[in-house]
Formats: sequence, C-alpha cells, structure tokens
Amino acid sequence: MDKKMIQKKIGGVKKAVGAKINSATEKAEEEMKKAKMMAEKEIKKAKMEMEKALKKTGEFVKKNPVKAAAIAAGLGAAIGAAISAAVKKETAKTKKKK
Repeated sequence: MDKKMIQKKIGGVKKAVGAKINSATEKAEEEMKKAKMMAEKEIKKAKMEMEKALKKTGEFVKKNPVKAAAIAAGLGAAIGAAISAAVKKETAKTKKKK
C-alpha cells in the first residue's frame, strides 16, 4: 500500500467515525430534551401537589388550632431530640479519635 492509499483509508475512517459521533450526539440531545420535558412535567405535578397539601394544612390549622399547635410542638421536640442525639454521637466519635 502506498502513502496516498493509506491516507485515503484514514480519511474514510475519520469520516465514518465522525458520522457515528454526530449521530450519537443527536440521539443524546434528543434524549436530553425528552428527559428535560419529563422532569419539567414531574416538577409541575409535584408543585401542584405541594400547593394542595399546603392548602389542606392551612384549612386544618384554621379548624383545629389547638391540635395544630400540639402537633407542631411534638414535631419540634422530636426533631430537637434527633438533632441532639446526632450531635452527641458525633461528639463521642470525635473524642474517641483524639
């Protein structure tokens, strides 16, 4: 094989590889568009559900202020206890390392 023939074959390979890359890129872009559209749709659905839940919560609080306050206090205490336990556990780990 002479040099020109080798260069011609290399050029053909480059062209074929370039076409495959372009095709793969186009397919990837199409899939990204589809995924983005699906994500936007799901975000919209989640936002609507959150708005419904917020409205229901507001209605519950208006109808049952004492229960709502008790629930909030209970949740606050539970979250505070969980944070306190996590901090104590982390502090104990840190002391053991020293």
